[in-house]
Amino acid sequence: MESPCSSELLDLEACVEADAASCSCFTQPFNETFPAEVGGAYRTTMAFEIPGTEYFCQTANQNVCMTLETSGNCCCQAEVTEYLDCSFTSDWGPSFGAGECPFNKCGAGADEDGGATPL
Repeated sequence: MESPCSSELLDLEACVEADAASCSCFTQPFNETFPAEVGGAYRTTMAFEIPGTEYFCQTANQNVCMTLETSGNCCCQAEVTEYLDCSFTSDWGPSFGAGECPFNKCGAGADEDGGATPL
């Protein structure tokens, strides 16, 4: 079954391939590794929080943002954000019963206490 976010992932892959030198922070093969890493970070949340509860979305965002920080998140931020926006709202969220749980862009646009390094 094709992911509901396959077009966003293809756009992200094209960006990474177009700027391979700048995007060396991402583990290769990117098209397999990146979705597995960020998807795994999202799923890890279920070990600590119940999907659809108050803290699930916050914890899922923290886990995914920590994974991005670990990778260095060195390039293609707009495409990374588009893929994760789609994954949170159209793929992982519905698959795991998380309800309304948008990607918070790792604190981008938040106040000084807003979270991880902004995209």
